[in-house]
Amino acid sequence: MLDYKWSHLDGHLGRWRAADLEEVLLELFPRKTLVDAEDLPHVVPAAAQFLRFLDDRRLLSPEGDPLPRLLGVLERLEAPFLERMRDPANFGMGKSLAAGMTSDGVDLTDDDSVQAWIADFNARPEEERRRAVPGPGAGTVLPAMALPGDDVLAAQAVAAPAVRQIAAFLDWVGAGRSLTQKGNLKLADGKALVELLGTGDRVDETIGDRTFATRTTTDLPGVDLVYRLAFKARLVRKHHGSLRTTKRGSRLAQEPLETWRELMTAMLDIGMIGAGREDRYGFHWWADYLEEGVVELLGTVARAGAPLPVDVLAKAAHQGLADDHDLGGLPEVHRAGLPESIARGVGTLVDRLVWMGAATREGVTVERDRWGDERRTGGELALTDLGRWFVRPLLVAQGYEFPVAGALAGATAVELLEGVADWPLEAVHAEVRAWAAARQAPAEELAAVVRQVLTPDLRALGLEALEVIGDDAAPAVRGLTDDPVLRPWATLWLIQRGHGQPLAFDPGDAPAAFVQAFAVALLSSGPQGPAEMLAHDIPVGDQVGIVELLWRVDDPYTQPVLEALAAAEQKAVAKAARKALFKHRSAGPGRRG
Repeated sequence: MLDYKWSHLDGHLGRWRAADLEEVLLELFPRKTLVDAEDLPHVVPAAAQFLRFLDDRRLLSPEGDPLPRLLGVLERLEAPFLERMRDPANFGMGKSLAAGMTSDGVDLTDDDSVQAWIADFNARPEEERRRAVPGPGAGTVLPAMALPGDDVLAAQAVAAPAVRQIAAFLDWVGAGRSLTQKGNLKLADGKALVELLGTGDRVDETIGDRTFATRTTTDLPGVDLVYRLAFKARLVRKHHGSLRTTKRGSRLAQEPLETWRELMTAMLDIGMIGAGREDRYGFHWWADYLEEGVVELLGTVARAGAPLPVDVLAKAAHQGLADDHDLGGLPEVHRAGLPESIARGVGTLVDRLVWMGAATREGVTVERDRWGDERRTGGELALTDLGRWFVRPLLVAQGYEFPVAGALAGATAVELLEGVADWPLEAVHAEVRAWAAARQAPAEELAAVVRQVLTPDLRALGLEALEVIGDDAAPAVRGLTDDPVLRPWATLWLIQRGHGQPLAFDPGDAPAAFVQAFAVALLSSGPQGPAEMLAHDIPVGDQVGIVELLWRVDDPYTQPVLEALAAAEQKAVAKAARKALFKHRSAGPGRRG
C-alpha cells in the first residue's frame, strides 16, 4: 500500500484521501498484487489499522481526508475489493502469469523453476493459454500476425546489434576474465571493450577545458550495459573473482533465437531505461512507470498494426503519469521540465528496443546539444518480426486472439466470408490472400457467391475480397457485368484498372456504382471511408453533384453510405448528403428510380 502511494500516486505517505484508497484497493491491488486466499480478508482491516496508527502518532496529514471519512470509505470498499481481487479479468499480465505459476506449484523465488514454467507455458496451445491465464484482451481479435519461419527469425536475431555485441563480449570473455573486488570489469578491459564492441562510450571525456577521468567501467554505459545484460541473461557468471561464460552462453551460435528471447526478457528485467544502473539523485523517479509499461507499449504497437509516432507516445506517457500520480506537489521547475524528461526517457526506451532488434525507429531527427551529445527526437516506432514474435505470446496470455492466416484455406467462398465477417480488415486481407493462394480459381468462386442473395455486409465483403485479389480477378469481375445489380460496380472496377475496353460506362449506372463502391469503403475504412474516397482528386462541386444523385439508388447500403457522408468534414458535401438522405427515406422502396 505504501509502495503504491509512493510510486503510483503523489508520494506523500502521510496524506490520504478517499480517491487514494479507491485507486490503491480497486485498481492497483487487483491489477498487480498477488495475495494468498487466507490473507485476503485481512487487507482492508490492516489498511484501517495503519491509518489509525498514523492518526495516533499525528502523522496523518491534515491536507488529506479526516480519519472517520477514510475509515468509512474502507468499510464501503471492502466488498468490491474482495470481488475484484478474486476476478482474474482484473489481473495485469504479470499477476496473471504469477497466479498461473502459483496454481501449478511453482516457487516464485526459484528463477529456474519460473523460467521452466514460462517455456512450458509458451509451448502450450493458444486456447489453453487463454483459459489458464485470462486477461483484459479476452475475446478481442487482433490483426493476423504473419511471421517468417524460425530460420529467418534466427538470422534476424544474429543480426541484432545487441546480439552482435553480446557475441563479441562472450568471445572476449573466453576461458575467463578477472573482475574487480566490487565485481565489475577492470577499467583497462572496459576501455578495450569500447573499441571491440563499438559502444561509442567516451573515455576520459573532455568538456570545455575540463577532463573527466574514467575511473570505473560503470562510467562506460555501453560496455556496462552489455556486461549487465549478459549476466542477467545468465550467459556469463561470476566465479571466485573472475567472469566466465556459462553453458547457456556457449550455445548462442547454435540457439540464437531462443538466446535472443532470453536477452529480451533480461533487458525488460533490468530496465530499458535505467538498465539496472542506480538513479543516484532521483532525477528519473518516473522511469519505473515507463518500465512497467514496456510490454503494454509493445502490445499497443502490435495491436495497431502500423508505426506509431514516438512524440505521440511520449505525450501519452506524460498524460498517463499525470493520471496515476499527483504531480501538483512537484516544484514548478520540475513539473515544467517533466514532459521533456519523459520524452527523453521514451526515446531511450525506443532506442533500446531498436538495439535489441525488436523495433525500428524511422524518420528520427539527430542533433547535437551544446556538450556534443547526440539528441534523437521524433520518428515512428514499429515492431520488427522479432519484436512481434516476442510480444505475440504475451498478448495471447492476456486473452487476445490472433487469426492465423490460412486457417480458412479449405473453406468455401461463403464460409470464408462468414468466417472473417467480424475480423479486423488487415486480418481479412491476410486470410483472403492465403485462401486465394490455396485455390485454382478464387476470383471465380467469389464472383459466383456475390451473385447470390447475400446479406448486404457479406456482399460488400465479397467485393472487398475481389479487390484484394486485384488484377487477377478481372475476368471474373467482367462476368459480373451481365448482372443488373452488380453491373455498375463491376464496370467501374474494370475501368479503374484499365480493363474497361470495350466496355462503356452507362451514365445511368453511375449512382449505383458509387453506392456500391462507397459501401466497400464503408466496410473497409469505417464511417470516414466514403468521404475519403469521394474527396480523392474530385472537385468539391463534382462531389456535391455525385451525392445529390445517390438518393435514387435502391440498395441496402444507400442509407448507411449517405449517413456516413452526412458527417463529412466538407460542409457542402455533408449538407448534400443530408438532403439526399431525407429524399431517400421519404421516397421509400420502389419509388426512387
